[in-house]
Amino acid sequence: MTIYGKMCPATEPEEPGHTEPVPAIAGDASAGDGVRVSVVDTGLWVQATKSPDTDWLAGVTPADQDDVENVSSSAIHEYAGHGTFVAGIIRCLAPRTTIEVEGALPNGGAVFESRLCEELREALTDRSDPHLISISAGTHTRANLGLLGFEILAENLGLTDGTKGLVVAAAGNDSSDQPFYPAAFPWVVSVGALDEEGFVADYSNYGPWVDVWARGSNLVNAFPGGTYTCYEPPNKGQVRNFKHLAQWSGTSFATPIVTGAIAAQMSATGNFDDPKKALDQVEKAAPTCKDAKAGGGKHLGPL
Repeated sequence: MTIYGKMCPATEPEEPGHTEPVPAIAGDASAGDGVRVSVVDTGLWVQATKSPDTDWLAGVTPADQDDVENVSSSAIHEYAGHGTFVAGIIRCLAPRTTIEVEGALPNGGAVFESRLCEELREALTDRSDPHLISISAGTHTRANLGLLGFEILAENLGLTDGTKGLVVAAAGNDSSDQPFYPAAFPWVVSVGALDEEGFVADYSNYGPWVDVWARGSNLVNAFPGGTYTCYEPPNKGQVRNFKHLAQWSGTSFATPIVTGAIAAQMSATGNFDDPKKALDQVEKAAPTCKDAKAGGGKHLGPL
């Protein structure tokens, strides 16, 4: 089966107005120490891990050589830097987290379900044995049926109780209450996006299947340096120039805020065996979203 889904940015990358990441780097430099995270995404633009402008990404690695993302500085392709941006947000919330990036979605727009499941299986059975798996992509399905491959994978690898490895996934950006998979699976932590005021972002999916909420609008993090020509209306053809950072919006980027918050909680409590317990602790301490559209869900992480 081919998933005609999408990455989960709501906008194309924009030139940022400043040179610091949003959210900012956590004051506790040890946050995330001992926690292993796999980012299943577009791969890693490794130059970001070596640049002094994005030094919070130092030590982040591709899962293997096939997961390195190649980007032309004269023509940055669509969805380029997505996985790097996501990894950067996790590192800002939990600076000592060990992160590997999988290149499951190099083309952004479509992928065989078998390919995505294989990358997730590799992440979960990798020698690094991740505690958390962050996925900022997904799809709606015919008749809102779940993805069979994911269901089989969850059953075979013991994902349903959240102790083998907790999957955190973006709720999608269609302004819809229809389930978006894999986020809508009950064994996945589904993340919706808030704007800077704490209201549900106008692009974010919503509904009772969305578990938690985090800021997803106008975040700033690592991005390939070079020239990007917009692919989508209303800005199609507009040329933007980047110097290692971009501003970006979407449930894609709310997702790593939640992942980073869980990682920070795990290291703070010394709990490396039960990521679900860490999530429950973070949720218990978090405020309830002030927007009724969030259905009483909790707001995790900073605005």
